[in-house]
Amino acid sequence: MRGLGRAACLAGLLALVAGAARASGEGKAAAEGPQAELRADRVELVDGVVRGEGQVQARFGGDTATATRFELDRQRQVLTLWEGTWTRAAGTARFARAEIDLDAGGGEVLDAVLEGAGAPGRLSLRGEALSWAPDGTLSGRGLRLTTCGCETPPWQVQARQVTVDDRAAAFRGGLLRLCGLPVLPLPAGRVPLAERASGLLPPELGWGRDGLELGLPVYLVAGEGADVTLTPELRTERGARLLGEGRWAHPGGRGELRLAGGWDGVEDAARGAGQLDQAWADQGARLAVLGRVEGDRDYLSDYGDAFLSRGLPWAETQAVAAWRGLRLEHDGLQALGETGDQGQRLVGAVARLSGRRLGPLSVQAGARVDAVGEGPAAWQAEQVAGRVEGDLGATAGRQLGILRLEGQARARALSWTDGQPWAEGGAVATAWLPGWADLGGARLVGEVGLRAGGAGVLGSVDARLVEDEAAPAWQVGPVAQGRLLTAGGVPVSAGGLLALGPDGLVPTAWLRADRGPWALAGTVDGGLQDVGMSFDDGVAGLRFQVQHLGALLQARPEVGWRLPGVLSEWRPAYVAHLDLTGGLPLSHGPSLAFSSRCGCLNAGLAATWSVDREVPAVGFRLEVR
Repeated sequence: MRGLGRAACLAGLLALVAGAARASGEGKAAAEGPQAELRADRVELVDGVVRGEGQVQARFGGDTATATRFELDRQRQVLTLWEGTWTRAAGTARFARAEIDLDAGGGEVLDAVLEGAGAPGRLSLRGEALSWAPDGTLSGRGLRLTTCGCETPPWQVQARQVTVDDRAAAFRGGLLRLCGLPVLPLPAGRVPLAERASGLLPPELGWGRDGLELGLPVYLVAGEGADVTLTPELRTERGARLLGEGRWAHPGGRGELRLAGGWDGVEDAARGAGQLDQAWADQGARLAVLGRVEGDRDYLSDYGDAFLSRGLPWAETQAVAAWRGLRLEHDGLQALGETGDQGQRLVGAVARLSGRRLGPLSVQAGARVDAVGEGPAAWQAEQVAGRVEGDLGATAGRQLGILRLEGQARARALSWTDGQPWAEGGAVATAWLPGWADLGGARLVGEVGLRAGGAGVLGSVDARLVEDEAAPAWQVGPVAQGRLLTAGGVPVSAGGLLALGPDGLVPTAWLRADRGPWALAGTVDGGLQDVGMSFDDGVAGLRFQVQHLGALLQARPEVGWRLPGVLSEWRPAYVAHLDLTGGLPLSHGPSLAFSSRCGCLNAGLAATWSVDREVPAVGFRLEVR
């Protein structure tokens, strides 16, 4: 066959080739070969070799291929293709040259690019020489794989051997490259291709007073709606530990469990901690558990990542089980650091009735029985006492023309097994009048009123439980809330109460104003003053917050920028936590975040200096998609 024209779209059938082979005494090899079909513009048979060129199309087994020319050695059953594509279940490979073993179903491609591998078609694989085995194993020279769909992928893994299935690409002899630069050797690993696929996650790197900190997280799918992340961590100056995080979801709720444990070389002891968060609800029934437990009192100060968390004086455990108005509770503390014994509710049974109407009143009532302990932890209670409590509350409201009246009242009685019973009560009433005014170019809309109320202890009092047996506390004063729109278009929301009590004036106020990228917020509540300002225009960001309470005066400034580029975005920032009273920074440090435009690579670097650390802590995170 020679010189057949394009219009006829001549076909060279492998079945005919096999027939020719049988005629020449080579029937066995051809008969066992797969059924395949080759089409090209021009096809010829010369000395047992079938050649073709011009829009080559091939079908063999379940695979298809295209090329500019082909050559079929019918004796070896090897099909050679040039400048084309090879498509099979694992994806489509573009190549400069391919040799396909028709009997085995595998082959080798040179200067190849494999795309669309895996169930979601995310994997891209490039290699100088790529061997594609019938079972899907990929190996060869100069292999680079990525799941990034960018035209210029910001990350790749260079590997010696890769095996691809529907859920992951497993590799050996790997090297992580970021922006073309070699960064980290990876002897073995898995790149997930499905949304939830088990495999290695990017390593976690850091440096602090415990030396180099290295974590290698492993993500495991534990079933539908559940997964586990295990992170072996090494701190060169302290030792190794294992971090575990499990998450699960079920109808009506979800849960999360975190465990950490290992050998501390500094303390020469085993140390650990745990945290549980579980919530479930179904119509009138609820179940929730929230708690954190430390193996020893110094665990947070040694292993805590943030300055504020290292100074926590306790770890808390809470649990609640409820059905409609009935509830069973637990609320316990574990004293940390040098704190003394703590009181905690070991178990409490609660019954509540709320929202019942009695004429103009909405009534709420409740009763509870508690077992309360004293000790360094709920499971180490040294003294246990019983308590019975009942409470009654009512609210009411009425509109008299433009005048709106609101009132609340409550009463509570308690009795202890080791003390005298006592009771307390209180009531507050508020009268509101709507108000509006034109203040120059500004418009004010809101409410003004008068609030009066008091609360105090009634009946018999056990001085051991209640230190203040003075007269009931009372307050009376004007109250206001509203919204001001200034001439410049700045909306201002504010409210406050200027109450007069036995100890003098007690102001309470809040304010918030917004104008474009600027925002201002402040609150005053008794002895606490909190003022904050922020600016964010999408490029630069600034936040400054000051808190004052008694002798405590602290500030938290933060500044950051967004530096977008053609292929990436950089976000430098600086955050500090300052003690203005003592004139020293509690913690401060810079951070730098990087994100590729297509979202395939996110990285962050942060350094933090703290007053309780001799050396700064440096952390690095990396996320690839």
